[in-house]
Amino acid sequence: SILSLPRIQSAAAVDHFATTLRKFAQGLEREGGIPVTEDSLNEAIKKANRLRASINNLYRLRLTRLEAMPYSKLRAQVRQWLEMSPETAWEDVERELKALESSSPDIVPEGSKVLVASSMLDQIGILELIEEAGMTVVGDDHCSGLRHFDVLVSESGDPFRNLASRYLMRWPCARMQGSPSHVEKLISEVEKVKANGVIYIGLKYCDQPSFDIPRLRALLMERAIPLLHIESDYTEGVGGQVKVRVEAFAEML
Repeated sequence: SILSLPRIQSAAAVDHFATTLRKFAQGLEREGGIPVTEDSLNEAIKKANRLRASINNLYRLRLTRLEAMPYSKLRAQVRQWLEMSPETAWEDVERELKALESSSPDIVPEGSKVLVASSMLDQIGILELIEEAGMTVVGDDHCSGLRHFDVLVSESGDPFRNLASRYLMRWPCARMQGSPSHVEKLISEVEKVKANGVIYIGLKYCDQPSFDIPRLRALLMERAIPLLHIESDYTEGVGGQVKVRVEAFAEML
């Protein structure tokens, strides 16, 4: 089934998507014999919210424990958590939180802080290369990063409308239109984490996010924040040219 997913943030779009989700649930029950009741949906929402809140806590705590948890390690773990059930993943995140709380706070040199952005960013090799070059990732903006866990679903009222509202009105991705735009939100995140540079990892043939690059570059230039735009084919390997460009960007910072 293909869901009709709006590209604008508005009350009308939320109404439309809520109706789409309700019809989708009815289709699952009709075709697959899978009952989707409001009670079961609310229970699933609570479990997913609990996981989102824990991962948000881990992101925030990590900013004071950057040596104990490099970003490449965080990304590898998040990728595993997204493959688990919400209950199992939550237990794992809570264990990680307790371990991180027991480590000592650290201070990162100001000139080495970067934010990484992409559409999908699962290539741990690129992240390790960034860290090996002497840079510290203090923020991200991609589909399975902090944006994926941003904003909880309301647990009161119509669960279909609550889901629709959360997915449409949260931190927007590059495919969404309106205000605040994806680029504006990215800039606000750069300023929030006080990043000295931005590394945008574009995926070949994923054109929609690339349309943001010229405007993003211009807004970063106004703030004297450099941007490194590199392209990846979604493989784990890192070519020599990418390595040279990342190391040169680190030296410039």
